[in-house]
Amino acid sequence: MSFQETAERLFGFRKGFRADYRNAMHWTGAQLGQGELKGCQSGLYACFHPHLSLAQLSRPDIFHAYYSRYWVPLDMEGMPVELAVFYLDTALAIGADNALRLLQDALGMRADGWIGAHLRQAWHSEEPSRVVLALCARRLRFIASGPAWGDQQREECMALIEGLESLSDITQ
Repeated sequence: MSFQETAERLFGFRKGFRADYRNAMHWTGAQLGQGELKGCQSGLYACFHPHLSLAQLSRPDIFHAYYSRYWVPLDMEGMPVELAVFYLDTALAIGADNALRLLQDALGMRADGWIGAHLRQAWHSEEPSRVVLALCARRLRFIASGPAWGDQQREECMALIEGLESLSDITQ
């Protein structure tokens, strides 16, 4: 899978700029009212990219950020398309280090943050759609464990997680 194809697919559903003062990830300080409200541009959040002028980014700028800050450091070349799009989106949403550890866990590996041949072998040996489901469940669990969710949202999220885990056939 090529970077360009992954970026195009991701850009297709993450495009556009928004700045919501109620979203902590839109603030450079990663907390409501902390730092500057710079928003989110095509999945690039102010809390992870406080130095970027997100509202002013062009499509080539966005793709450059995807490539240099996520694709290369996460060693994604050769990853199956279904997995690459969701893994890159996960890295954008919760940070590259967190995404890597969740992927390793979804693959049944020790979540040690190391990238190498063992990780590439693991993602090639599994059915990509099952890994995506398992990664999605872990991503939801990660998000639901944050302080910003109320009990009702957390309960609904946990039900979705359990369903995804049962579908993915890759258990914790």
